[in-house]
Amino acid sequence: MFKLGEYYEDEARSIVKYLREAKIKLEQKTYLCATAETADYLEGRLSELKAVVKNIETYEGFLAVLKTTLAKGAKPDDFKDLFLTELDPSWVNRKDRFGEIVEKPSGTSDEGRAAEDRDKPDEKLEDLDLKSIATSVVAFDFALATLSRNDIEPGEDVGDRLDDPILRIRVNEVDYKDSDLLRSTVSVFLEKRSELFIDELTSILFEDLDEEFEVHYPEEHLRIMTLGMLITDMVEEPSPGKIDMQAFSERCIIEMEKDGDILVIDGEETAEEIARVLEKNGIIKLKGETIKWKNQPKVENR
Repeated sequence: MFKLGEYYEDEARSIVKYLREAKIKLEQKTYLCATAETADYLEGRLSELKAVVKNIETYEGFLAVLKTTLAKGAKPDDFKDLFLTELDPSWVNRKDRFGEIVEKPSGTSDEGRAAEDRDKPDEKLEDLDLKSIATSVVAFDFALATLSRNDIEPGEDVGDRLDDPILRIRVNEVDYKDSDLLRSTVSVFLEKRSELFIDELTSILFEDLDEEFEVHYPEEHLRIMTLGMLITDMVEEPSPGKIDMQAFSERCIIEMEKDGDILVIDGEETAEEIARVLEKNGIIKLKGETIKWKNQPKVENR
């Protein structure tokens, strides 16, 4: 089997659909994996951080917004909207436009959406203040962290817990590597992924793939096409007589040119595996280092 790649679930589902429609045989192996991300922070009381954090004024501003939001009676279910509106009254309008970009439609892969948006990227981003959106994201994350580190739930009496609160501010570790206030957060994400493998012999059906497949998955299309072209050459152009593995390896290298564009398919290092695939499918007979096609080309009598 030829490994096509590793994919997230929705992406794998889309690719499998195209392959099955083209009658290309495949195997799908699903597995769990983990990815880790590390983020660095400075954590301490506001009074401690004032002398350490370079842009502490920004976070003092976020803190002031948080206090105002809580003072207005924000509850858990409306805290986000109230906080971000207090931060920037125009946030609601910007949120609606931004949501159209980041929303993930059901059944549409990342590559599919990228292909759909590729021709008109400016229309999606027109009049969108990405800097303000980024600030909103940072501010809201800061607010949530501040609530958590000071054991505050929106809607309850805050008391004096935000007079000199514990703050956790994300920083570049290099800038504060000698600080006693430097902390880190390691996040480990468990994910479900799929490995897709295709049957080498049915890769010759690459021409039956829907045209959209090449648009949405150009790399996968190239892999299947080049394998299919190599296998097709082996099946349709048998070598006369018997050849050794060295000669067969040389046949696994194909170079084609069209209008000055050159495509090189180099399967020399996989010659033995390709030979086993062809033997398994009754194309050749393999005996030691000797290879013979079962359907020999006709030789004209002279």
